[in-house]
Amino acid sequence: MRRAANPDAALIADGDAQLGALLAMKRRLDQAGPAALVAMRAEIAVVVAAATGIAQQAQAALGSGSGHEAVADLAGASDAARREVGSFIHDFYERKIFDPYLRFASVEDEEAYREREADYQFPDQGRPCEGHDGGRP
Repeated sequence: MRRAANPDAALIADGDAQLGALLAMKRRLDQAGPAALVAMRAEIAVVVAAATGIAQQAQAALGSGSGHEAVADLAGASDAARREVGSFIHDFYERKIFDPYLRFASVEDEEAYREREADYQFPDQGRPCEGHDGGRP
């Protein structure tokens, strides 16, 4: 983790922490079974929202024209985090790359799940979901 002796050090540290959280979530997703994927939905939304918040803070710091060298580093990290989060959101919510791993007790359970999924408005770049129950299927 980088530590800079300037006013942006806390923001850089937060960005590094969020990058670590995203990478840890990716590792867990790579190893998760079907039941774990469903159970992780709320946790995924929290990690994505936190990473988006850090990216927005970084953009605000850039807009302030503080002139610190760390701001340029932060801009690059912010862009990279935004791309990574956007890619994850697209894969998870739109491409539904983990759906083949889901297993249901019955056809009725699967139909009910698919109906709930169709009704949800999933987060777009970390904005809160409307009409969503916090990620629980």
